[in-house]
Amino acid sequence: MAATTAITRNDRRGGRRVRQHSTAALLSVGIGAALTLLALPRLAGEGTVWAAREGLLSTAPGPDLTPAMAGRLTDMAGPALLAPAFAEAGTIWLRLALEGREGGGTLLPAARQAFAHSLALAPAEPLTWFRLSYAASREGCLEAAARAWRMAVLTGTFDPQMMEYRLGLGFSLWPHMDAAGRAAMGRQLAVFWSWGPGTVSELTERDGARDIVRLALADRPDIVADIERRIALRQGK
Repeated sequence: MAATTAITRNDRRGGRRVRQHSTAALLSVGIGAALTLLALPRLAGEGTVWAAREGLLSTAPGPDLTPAMAGRLTDMAGPALLAPAFAEAGTIWLRLALEGREGGGTLLPAARQAFAHSLALAPAEPLTWFRLSYAASREGCLEAAARAWRMAVLTGTFDPQMMEYRLGLGFSLWPHMDAAGRAAMGRQLAVFWSWGPGTVSELTERDGARDIVRLALADRPDIVADIERRIALRQGK
């Protein structure tokens, strides 16, 4: 009798587990289909220069995004705890805010909250940290933006698609960085320089960030000298 009872309980538990897994699977499939249909343009890896801040978003044709789309994604993501869906919801809200849609006062906070939910589930996502930093900077929360920027570097210092955008945002956030953030700037500059020294010098010149580079790379005078030399060559000095 005890054995029969144990088997029955196990069967019931197994049935609950199957139903739970099935529900999560269905939610995953539904969210995956939604993301595929939306075909959201990415915030990073598109465009050529950081200077066109609003140009950070792709101009590729896509669906007419609305806040309701982001709301549906978060509604679906919540029960299944799916970090990508929260991240994409945040991306929608951020894009709408940058497009100047009505209700802009609520779009950036909604984007930040969605990115925070995503990062709570998947904290090692440098792109989501960068998006959170950018959203916070646009909202005027500059210290929070600087902290998120540092996490973007810590979770993925070498990222060919992101380093240019990161550097531009980092230059603007430098006054709001703490010592750890400024150390992260030094690391990002050194890594980026080792991969694309010409690009680093161009970005430094364009953003008027030579003083920042000198401070961030105080322990790497060789890199500073190379950047200065390249800028001088372009200026014909």
